[in-house]
Amino acid sequence: METNPGRKIALAVDREWYKTIAKHRFLKDSSLVEHSTEVFAAVVEDLSGLHGIWVKPDERFTDFPAGSLFVPWSVIVAAVLLGPDDEKKLCFP
Repeated sequence: METNPGRKIALAVDREWYKTIAKHRFLKDSSLVEHSTEVFAAVVEDLSGLHGIWVKPDERFTDFPAGSLFVPWSVIVAAVLLGPDDEKKLCFP
């Protein structure tokens, strides 16, 4: 499947990876849940990397709303392409 930069997505990523970067304040810390994944919304910036994807996290999930985040392929469990109204269906804090 192919998508273009600028497309909004939701990524399910390894929770330990998410907690590690949240501790460094790249992402806002979330309440601890008994899941092995964490979901956040972002806009695709670059899919051409061999080792991961560059995204711009939704401002609800980052303390750096103007910054980009590199997410390694190895921590992505699943990705969902979001349509205009799909984000409302997700359970974000």
